[in-house]
Amino acid sequence: MRLYELNTNIKNTVSPEYVAMKGILQWMQKNNIQQISWRDFQKQFQQIGQRYAGLLTQIRRNRPQISQADFKTWLQNYQHQEKYDVAYTTYDDPAHSFRDVEQTVMQINRRAEITDDHLLAQYLNLVAQGSQFSGHPAGTKTVGWLRIDEINKNWLLIDEIQSDLINSVTQAKSIIQSSTYDDFVGKFSEEGQRLAREKVSPEQFYQTRHMLPMYGYNIKKLEEIRARLIELFRDWVEEAMSTLIEVARENGIAHVALHTSETIAQRDPLVGKQTDKMKMFYDNVAKSFGFKKQQVSTPEFKGIFWVKDVL
Repeated sequence: MRLYELNTNIKNTVSPEYVAMKGILQWMQKNNIQQISWRDFQKQFQQIGQRYAGLLTQIRRNRPQISQADFKTWLQNYQHQEKYDVAYTTYDDPAHSFRDVEQTVMQINRRAEITDDHLLAQYLNLVAQGSQFSGHPAGTKTVGWLRIDEINKNWLLIDEIQSDLINSVTQAKSIIQSSTYDDFVGKFSEEGQRLAREKVSPEQFYQTRHMLPMYGYNIKKLEEIRARLIELFRDWVEEAMSTLIEVARENGIAHVALHTSETIAQRDPLVGKQTDKMKMFYDNVAKSFGFKKQQVSTPEFKGIFWVKDVL
């Protein structure tokens, strides 16, 4: 059965702190540790201890040790602000996939309607239409998505982390500032020009260049929209990753892998060269969730990936 068929109970995203605390509890249970001194805990979970220092102090009630019971109590009482819904769809495009298989897409969709800014609400609708026109696995409220290769019963590979929102603003500004299609494409690096031509046809360029000012968008307004989008949705990647880790745990999947620049270049050489995107959506995310770079060798896939053992 597919991932989305196995796990139908997770309808909202799961927070990073919930996943981190649950992971610690599972480690204590697995190793039959009822409680551990705060000093030893900090040695064992250095990164988590630093990131959630205040929360962990609260959980242990500032005592010199922390116990399974402490984590169980916190997890039972935890309440999460539900900003995003989770939806699933499928994707099948060998040209943009690590392996030639149908994949599962986990969409992270905003729950709230935008009512305080008409141009922002209208812009979100335009981006959604553009994403669907481009064949991206996005719905009308999708903030971003994880494209997942279900390698086997023990492994998931996150083949893509993507959001069209912020990139769309940069693209819209470039279109407004370009007088011709060739001028627009020429603003990109040599590697980026192929991607620009794939995403925007000449017809789309001229239609968008005419439409944006007509709808009230200029450079200043687009910059305001970009800032607002970052403010509203800056946490979507963490929420998505946390949710996938929880889905994997709930379904007994032991390992979640994420691309490194070396492996993503096998899927798409252009993306592998996009240093900023690799750092933001892959390397930084992997490090913040405790993924480790390691050699993977299974019958289905091989290479150096970021890997997190979730069981």
